[in-house]
Amino acid sequence: MAAAKMLEQDNDADDPNNALKAWWPSTDAYRRFIEIETKISHRSTANILKEIKDSEIRTVESIMVARTLLGMPMGQYTIARNTKNGKNGYMINMSGALSFSGSAPG
Repeated sequence: MAAAKMLEQDNDADDPNNALKAWWPSTDAYRRFIEIETKISHRSTANILKEIKDSEIRTVESIMVARTLLGMPMGQYTIARNTKNGKNGYMINMSGALSFSGSAPG
């Protein structure tokens, strides 16, 4: 799985990704895969979640399963790489409309 290989790069002991883990390229790859797989097969999705070695990423992706089942796609996402050897990059994608609940202040 491509996401697993990306996770190895993000966790590289010699040059780890120091960006927020939720923004890692590997986390985003898992997120996209899980979102699509949830629409195809819940059983397969559960098995994929079990295969994610990083417990924090597995937790994030479990939330993605719930969001997908509730019909709540990601409104925005951020991907970042920040390493000591200069493999840096940053991307934010904002798609869809922002929605607010509750009353306006004042």
